[in-house]
Order: sequence, then C-alpha cells, then structure tokens
Amino acid sequence: MPKWAALASLDHGRRIVGRGFVIALALSKDRALATQNVLLCGVHLFGVYRYLVRKAAL
Repeated sequence: MPKWAALASLDHGRRIVGRGFVIALALSKDRALATQNVLLCGVHLFGVYRYLVRKAAL
C-alpha cells in the first residue's frame, strides 16, 4: 500500500496520479482508510465535474 500512496502523492501527471489513487483505493484493507478513500474519491469526482463538465456547459 505505501508505494501506491507515494505514487498518488507525487506529481507525475494526471493519469499516473489518478491511476495510483484508484489502485490505493482498491487495495486498502483497513476499513477506516477505505472509507476515507471513498469519501475523498467522491470529493475529487465532484471537483472534476465542476471543473470540466459544468464549465463546458456554460
């Protein structure tokens, strides 16, 4: 898990960081950490919607 978390924390481009975050989310075995990751993923998806989808519709 720590190597995927480190991959997600480094700034190597959007695709690599996104993949690292998804892998860290999928591989988390601790229930509290998994819950936190799911909530943060929801916050990130909302931010992507606001930045990309809603901005293009205006």
